[in-house]
Amino acid sequence: MQASLIVPVYNAETTLWPLYDRIDRQARMFDLDFEIVFVDDASTDGSLAVLRDIERSSTKVVVVANSVNRGQGNATLVGAGVARHDILVTLDDDLQHQPEDIPRLLTLFERGDAATLVMGIFDARRRVLWRTVVAIAANAISNLFLDKPLPFRLTTFCVFSKALCRSIPCSENGVALITELVQAADRTVTVPLSVSCDVPQPGNYTIRALIGLFLSRSRVYRLKRVLLWLSACLILFAAATGALLVSQGLPSLFAGALWLVSCVTALLLAALVVRLRRQASTVSRSHGSTA
Repeated sequence: MQASLIVPVYNAETTLWPLYDRIDRQARMFDLDFEIVFVDDASTDGSLAVLRDIERSSTKVVVVANSVNRGQGNATLVGAGVARHDILVTLDDDLQHQPEDIPRLLTLFERGDAATLVMGIFDARRRVLWRTVVAIAANAISNLFLDKPLPFRLTTFCVFSKALCRSIPCSENGVALITELVQAADRTVTVPLSVSCDVPQPGNYTIRALIGLFLSRSRVYRLKRVLLWLSACLILFAAATGALLVSQGLPSLFAGALWLVSCVTALLLAALVVRLRRQASTVSRSHGSTA
């Protein structure tokens, strides 16, 4: 099988040679035709120099150097743009993703079609509990606004066809690549995998990063879904606020006014949702009549 491996790189000079050696070993063992595209995302250590050494040692290695840091999603799209093969494998540069699992993911991808996304999901017990809880919560909330639900646990260790990401643009504000791939795919297959015990978890996986990821998904959020859930939240907030104010002995007139303002706001949002739906159906009918 021919496949292009896309590896975004940022300050990973100590793991690059071991990563390349393990990938090369898998290619030889399973007779796989791998092309490895390393995208250095403006590393500040010696990563780019190491990558140039690897590139000189193999004709199957391509190195792309970004002049500025653009984020992992953008770096992956840059790599996909120069990849020669139609099947893409994305994995991290820190050996959290074990190259020995690549043949397994490729086998599962072969059983599907070009619109299938195969994702390696890692054992959550090896992660810090709060990170697992926050990540699952962010994905669960995102699912309220998306057409296709995300798996509660996501990784960037994936196999998919090149066509699946051609319509995803790079963005200065970052790209929620895995979220967009799930939306573009007809089917997402998750595969349980084990994390390497001798590799520490990266330290830049913070609540701030998770919030940034949540916001970067806004390009594929559906406005009507967002408005519907905001309306529901406002109604609940209005009811809870009114009950709290009355129970605390505050003037009933003040409590009633606050409750009324909240309800009117929620109703206005609901009316906006109805209007958006009517506009969408009108556009749909006009396109049908034109056809």
